[in-house]
Amino acid sequence: RRQLVTGEGWAANKSRRGRDGGDDAGDAAMDDAVRRFASGAFDEHTYDALLGLRAVLKTHDARTAAAQDALDALRSPSDFLINARDGLYGCVAGGDGPPPAAASALAERAHDLLNAAEDAAAACARHIEGELLPHLDTSRPEVSADELDVLGADWGTLARKHGVAPELLPAALKTMRGDVDRGADAREERAAARAEERTALAAFVAACDALSGVREEACVQLSAGVSEHLGALGMGGVRFRARLQRGARECTSPGACAGPVPGTDRVDFFLVDADGKERAVEAAASSGERARLLLAIETCHPGAAGSAAARGGGAGAPAPPFPPPVVLYDEIDAH
Repeated sequence: RRQLVTGEGWAANKSRRGRDGGDDAGDAAMDDAVRRFASGAFDEHTYDALLGLRAVLKTHDARTAAAQDALDALRSPSDFLINARDGLYGCVAGGDGPPPAAASALAERAHDLLNAAEDAAAACARHIEGELLPHLDTSRPEVSADELDVLGADWGTLARKHGVAPELLPAALKTMRGDVDRGADAREERAAARAEERTALAAFVAACDALSGVREEACVQLSAGVSEHLGALGMGGVRFRARLQRGARECTSPGACAGPVPGTDRVDFFLVDADGKERAVEAAASSGERARLLLAIETCHPGAAGSAAARGGGAGAPAPPFPPPVVLYDEIDAH
């Protein structure tokens, strides 16, 4: 197979084959098959070329065997010639046939012809041994028909495995190679995309950390400002506390970058009594307390209520086209 695939020993002998003559059709079949395998130019004709090469090689091997048999026969003609000579001399010695002088002349003539036949047979043997057999030996790749049979069987096995006709196997190979190449490109693109994703995620995490730091400072300021106004609103016995919880959600969660409040933080509001006991505004504060806290926050940060309303009520909730012009403070004077 290596000789067939690489073409070793084949191209080097083409000039000698041209001088010695030979089967042009067989040479063409061998040239075509070796060219296809050596160059990797597999197409729908490659399988037929393989079968054609196999037929040529079998014919070639049969010719080589016939030439060897002829050589073996020509190397040993002496028994036949000796028996012919003895028969001639016996006829002369027995007195049968023509007169002795004429018979002797005929025997000598026949002897000369037999000698000429022996010389011709020897010359033919020398030609077969010195020219024909070497030509037959060098006029083919160093691959046997049996090896081609194995290659053809493997070819058929692959064709059945992939569900295609043998002559279409090269096209299937080309398609699979294209799929592999596209897969390699996709893997490279995916690796590059993952690298970009890691870079972007690192930048986003840094931005979230910076935002958390600003929010912590804002919570401290808001807590102090709102607590300062609670006495004027009839809530002098409590303090307001805004608490930031860092990392309340993963930075890779959708709401961290696409929600109305970006980042990974959560802010909770509490009312703290004189004993330090906390009550969550969302769960435990009355309507009046919530209204007065909202008024205190709006006093510290004008526009806060409208800004919160403009962002919508939560992730996925549509934002109104403009901030509400009026804020209703329900039960703000309850106490």
